[in-house]
Amino acid sequence: MRSLPLHANTHRTLQPSRRMPTHRMFRLALNFSSPGWRWLLVEGLLPLAGAGVLYLLWGVCRLIVRNTPRGSAPFRYSWGQALDPFGWLYGAIIISVQSALISARASDSTVLTTSCCVGAGACVLLLLAAMNERGSDPAWQPSARFQWFAALLVVAILFAGYRAHGLSSIRL
Repeated sequence: MRSLPLHANTHRTLQPSRRMPTHRMFRLALNFSSPGWRWLLVEGLLPLAGAGVLYLLWGVCRLIVRNTPRGSAPFRYSWGQALDPFGWLYGAIIISVQSALISARASDSTVLTTSCCVGAGACVLLLLAAMNERGSDPAWQPSARFQWFAALLVVAILFAGYRAHGLSSIRL
């Protein structure tokens, strides 16, 4: 049985166990240097979740800085607005189109390209329906059903984008 070094500068070694995966298997499972993982973290999740995270951080900073003398109005901030399905859907359209172009160039598989195009079309239709509702009722707010469906659609689009960007390192 081969021993694996813990660190290049030490002489201690770790014996792999049959019950525990070896470091090599762990590295293969969590290979964040692949083009797909890099894309998912930097170009997929960061733009979609970044604005919401910044909005939450802005609220926390306002809460910390606010001086609340006695008798003043309580602190008000719309924390739930960080979950913005409109922004997710706009971003998912862009991700879908980019992923469709990359998957069309990188492989002969039309299933992935078609699923990216269908995802982009679904995002456009959802946005149009939501804009129609908001246009007819200015007080309209996205329902929980709409937010959940938009989140599931975005997750599916991110998965398709991960697959497309993992096929090749071709960039637009």
